[in-house]
Amino acid sequence: MKKALKIMLLILGLLAVYPIVWIAASKGYLGEIEFGYYEEFNIAKHAIENSGCAKIEDQMANPDLELEEISFGLTTSTGQKIRVDFDASNMDVKQVCHKPDGLAVRFSGDAQGLAAQSYSIELLSNLLKGKNVKVTNLKDALCNMDELQQLFKANRTNKDIPRISFWDSRKHLHIFFEDE
Repeated sequence: MKKALKIMLLILGLLAVYPIVWIAASKGYLGEIEFGYYEEFNIAKHAIENSGCAKIEDQMANPDLELEEISFGLTTSTGQKIRVDFDASNMDVKQVCHKPDGLAVRFSGDAQGLAAQSYSIELLSNLLKGKNVKVTNLKDALCNMDELQQLFKANRTNKDIPRISFWDSRKHLHIFFEDE
């Protein structure tokens, strides 16, 4: 009986503390903790920073009842400028950063409404064979962006590269290139 009472008091205590911690994390009082309203934003930001291969130039989060679109303007270690986008309300940002199904690639000059090119991890491995480049996560993509951009530009109009709609690409890392 005493053990059950202790467990019940512990649960009630946690239930009382959890909302306070969630609000504090959401308001930024706990720093950039990966918890609360900005959890997905901070997961993506930390993954980019921890890659060591890109500098965040600008960042945007579309707040609503839940955090929605997240976008980072980046400069890679070789000076290349790209955008990396996430939809926090429709994707598992942690999975997309650490184990995406592939890359969804678009260029600024693409026709409006044109679906992104879809490069699965398997397709990337085949296309990059012999180049000593491996892409399995956000860090790999950022650290090998020069080779990737050459590949993406060379295949920009290649009909053999599949296209993927926004809604079907929730497990893909979204990369956007400005045309030069």
